[in-house]
Amino acid sequence: MCSKVRGPFTFSASLKPNNIAGQWTVRTKQESGQTLVDISLANAEGEVEIENSGAYGNATKETHNLIVESTGVFEKSIEEALK
Repeated sequence: MCSKVRGPFTFSASLKPNNIAGQWTVRTKQESGQTLVDISLANAEGEVEIENSGAYGNATKETHNLIVESTGVFEKSIEEALK
């Protein structure tokens, strides 16, 4: 899940991120004859660029950092695949 960013004249849904990156941490351990798998998102970050046409043709580009958090969907899909 990403935080939402809207441009100065954006009235619809938020802008799509230009870049999202992160690391998945996968830990396994043996317990009572079973292998337990723990998957979590770490160091996630994202950014979106907003271009402004600017006055007199002086275009500018602003980069906004996004807050990125896991919704658990990816982790759940791996859990289901391992069953």
